[in-house]
Amino acid sequence: MKLKLKEEEKKKEELKKQILLYKQYYQNHFNLLHSLLHRYSDMKKNIMNQQYDVLEEALEDLSTSVFHEFNSMYSQSYTLNMLITDNLQTLKDSNIQISTKLKCIELPFEEATDEYNLFKELLNIGINACQSFSESVIYILSEDHYSQIVFQFIYPAIADETEKIVGNKVLEKIIHNNNIHSVYRYNDKNQEMRIALIFQAKTNERIE
Repeated sequence: MKLKLKEEEKKKEELKKQILLYKQYYQNHFNLLHSLLHRYSDMKKNIMNQQYDVLEEALEDLSTSVFHEFNSMYSQSYTLNMLITDNLQTLKDSNIQISTKLKCIELPFEEATDEYNLFKELLNIGINACQSFSESVIYILSEDHYSQIVFQFIYPAIADETEKIVGNKVLEKIIHNNNIHSVYRYNDKNQEMRIALIFQAKTNERIE
C-alpha cells in the first residue's frame, strides 16, 4: 500500500513538472511572437516615413535572426525545444547557433525528468564554453546503432573540459542511474569538446 502511494505521488510530481514545462514553452513562443509583431510595426513606420535604407537593414536583420531562431528552436525533441527557447536570448547575445540532427528521438531514461535535466546541464556547459568565442555552433546528434543509441553533444572549448564534466554531480547521477556509457574527447586542433552518451537497448545486446 505504501509503495503504491509512493508511486502515485511520484507520478503527480512528474505531471506537475510537465505542466510547468508546457507553460514555459508557451511563454517562450509568445515572447518570440511579440518581438516579431514589434519589429513589423517598426518596419511599417519606416515605409510610411520613406526610410528605405533603415527598412532594408531591418529586413536583413529580421531574416537572419528569424532563420537562426527557427533552426535553434525546432529540433525533433520537444524537451530540447523548450530548453533552447528558454535560452534564446543568451544564444542570440553570444552569437551561438544550435544545430540538431536527431535520428533517434526517444532516449531510454529511467525517470521522465532525467532527459530534461540532462539536456539542461549539457546546454549550460556548452553555452558557458562558447562565451570564449565571438561566434560558435553547438551540435546535438543522435542515432540508433543496432542495439545501442548514441547521443552526441559537441561544442567549442578553449581547453579539455573532461574533468569538469566528470565532476558534474547532476550528470554523474543521471549517467549512473540510467546505466549510460560516457565518452569524453577533446580535439585540441579544432578546439572542440565531444560528449558521447551510449544507451543500451532493452535487449541488453551489445555491438560486436
